[in-house]
Amino acid sequence: MMTRILTALAGIPALLLLLFWPGGMLWFLAIAILMGLATWEYTAALDKRGIWIHWIAMALYGAAMLFNTVPFPLWLSSPGLSAYRGLYDGIPALLRWDPPAGYVGPGLAMVILLAGDLAWKRRNPVRNVGATLLGVGYVGALFPFLTMLRWWDGTALAFQARPPGDFGAWVVLTVLGVIWAGDSAAYFGGRAWGRRKCAPSVSPNKTWEGVFCGLAASAVVGAWAWGTWMHLRAEPALLWAFGAAFGLMVGAAGQVGDLVESAMKREIGVKDFGTLLPGHGGVLDRFDSLLFAAPTAWALLRFVLPLVAAARS
Repeated sequence: MMTRILTALAGIPALLLLLFWPGGMLWFLAIAILMGLATWEYTAALDKRGIWIHWIAMALYGAAMLFNTVPFPLWLSSPGLSAYRGLYDGIPALLRWDPPAGYVGPGLAMVILLAGDLAWKRRNPVRNVGATLLGVGYVGALFPFLTMLRWWDGTALAFQARPPGDFGAWVVLTVLGVIWAGDSAAYFGGRAWGRRKCAPSVSPNKTWEGVFCGLAASAVVGAWAWGTWMHLRAEPALLWAFGAAFGLMVGAAGQVGDLVESAMKREIGVKDFGTLLPGHGGVLDRFDSLLFAAPTAWALLRFVLPLVAAARS
């Protein structure tokens, strides 16, 4: 426990520095490095079960999805780079299936993966390619939401005043606060009052009492964040209600993400995906909750918050 606390005390200041560095590019680079480490952890863990991950394809596809989150002005605003605008615009074509428009990137990727598995001495296309596609979705599709949130500025919404610095950094900090508060409250609440097991076959130490303590803490942090430092011009009661709902849903998604990773580790037969962070495990062990919380937060910002902003006083 002490090792876990010391690692967090050392890591949080570095994380905040990367998060609030102007422009967001340091955060982008940090997420790119974390995705690389997560790909390596996932590949190494599955290898212990005799499953060969096509890690090059997984890494390239994840890099393409992460690259696609970079705002255009940050990437091609420099003189002499405008010629690459077509490449930037073409990347989404490789990430979706749209045969009428001629975009067959995912189909080609599937053909290459299956054909490549035939040439591998550990040929096992169902397990190898299936696990690779799971890795693409789990690592490559979920990590980029952390950069999308960082660069979200809510320009279409009306704010009385904004927190200092890049607004997206405060959004990410809110998500982190919701997850951290929920994890802490679930741990201590479960130890103090836990009686009923939540998912004994997946995570024996989780209890329903701990789950509800975690959700309550997440809702409180979400309500406080959106009701105070975001300064959105809307009915105060509605804004606090949105914050509570934001915290509750993001916190719930984080707890589901934690259970999903626990189930994956039990199936693979490993205690942790890695050992990079003393007391926490690896990158996937530390970011399991955030990988589910970030897309949930993005959906709420994209589809629900505009409705709140429209209800102005």
